[in-house]
Amino acid sequence: MDREDLVTSFDVTTTTGDGVARVAVEGELDIATAPVLDATLADIERGGEGTLLLDLALVRFIDSTGLRALLSARSRAEVSGRRLRLANLSPDVERVFDATGVRRIFDIASHA
Repeated sequence: MDREDLVTSFDVTTTTGDGVARVAVEGELDIATAPVLDATLADIERGGEGTLLLDLALVRFIDSTGLRALLSARSRAEVSGRRLRLANLSPDVERVFDATGVRRIFDIASHA
């Protein structure tokens, strides 16, 4: 499997309405796919929605690059006065958040 195959197994779906941009992430959030998420979030951030909701229910794996993408999105939201909220953490994401201690710095909803 080459890098292109890895990227195609990753999907980001966005919907907007009522001041909320919802981003559903599916697949592995890692060094190969984090740039796709970063680009999608940059587009949404330019759109001016007040809240960015990331649905991580279908994320099967997250590495340090994926985690860094989420932390960067959080920082950008804070600087711009927007709200970043994570929802539906998959068990794999929960394990990484617990192991790294970042759960406490994110606004996490159980369902979205």
